[in-house]
Amino acid sequence: MDNTNIRTYVGKVATVDSLDPREWNWADQREIAWSWFGSDANASQGGQHFSQVDMNQVIVEDVYVYAEEPGGSTTQFTNYYIEFEKVEITDWQGALTMAKDKAMGDN
Repeated sequence: MDNTNIRTYVGKVATVDSLDPREWNWADQREIAWSWFGSDANASQGGQHFSQVDMNQVIVEDVYVYAEEPGGSTTQFTNYYIEFEKVEITDWQGALTMAKDKAMGDN
């Protein structure tokens, strides 16, 4: 049964710009954070949500925020708060992190 009264939103933070926000892979080191929100489209508030951040990831280059309402027919806006912590790493550690990202490919 198709329930059109349910609205869902998904989001993902990643270090590449080609990943689908609806597909989560927690083993992929290029994916940093994930979120989901679902609610009754007719409700004025409430709903259920989930979010997870991999705090062990090191970002040495770009970061991309993906957000989508799968199956949505209208444009929706999403707020996403990201807090970065600056860490000291060696050039070797940075190069290794970039090499691992490249080895994972673009998709």
